Amino acid sequence: MHIIRPSSEAEMIREFLRMEMASPRYEAEISAALAKHGATAKLLLDADLSSDTENRLRREVLGSFRGYGQNRGLFERFPRQVDWYRAEMTAADLPQLCYIDYSYWNELSHHTGSPLMAAKTVESGLSIYDVPNDQFHEARRQLQEGRRFPTLILLGERLPEKSKGTVWYLLEGHVRATAYAMAPECMDQAPVLLGIADQSELQYWHDG
Repeated sequence: MHIIRPSSEAEMIREFLRMEMASPRYEAEISAALAKHGATAKLLLDADLSSDTENRLRREVLGSFRGYGQNRGLFERFPRQVDWYRAEMTAADLPQLCYIDYSYWNELSHHTGSPLMAAKTVESGLSIYDVPNDQFHEARRQLQEGRRFPTLILLGERLPEKSKGTVWYLLEGHVRATAYAMAPECMDQAPVLLGIADQSELQYWHDG
């Protein structure tokens, strides 16, 4: 993992909403959350991070959509203080990635949380809860054809240069992380937003 520059909560929120909006699974929910706050996709696709008004509105949209700042949903027990950084990672960092604590990802990774283990499950042909593995195979195909994936959003307790072997929990990008694990030869300088939080708060969020 290589740190490029400091980032911000506002940048994380923009990236999170952009990535989720690109997913067929969440597009309708985000569109509804935007409409609830009188906004359109332009708020995400043509974002001005220097605008306090826009940043506050995106924060409210993420609150409606996933419970950010409201202690619910994905963001229940979320760390109160997170320092954000723009970073890049390579295949050498894959062993340190860990899924969120959620039944599907737990089963896919044989309760290790590891995308590397999940990649083996996918390659074996086993499907979890009868959910097809097509999304993983398609993402790997795109990687192998040269597509550069959007940003992964991770949380950890220390900056990489200060601690080897720390775990980085995936906040957003589980399918992309699994595809990287299936095609590590295609992973070079993958874009990352890395949040650093207090270890006890981080564990409290992840373990529920």
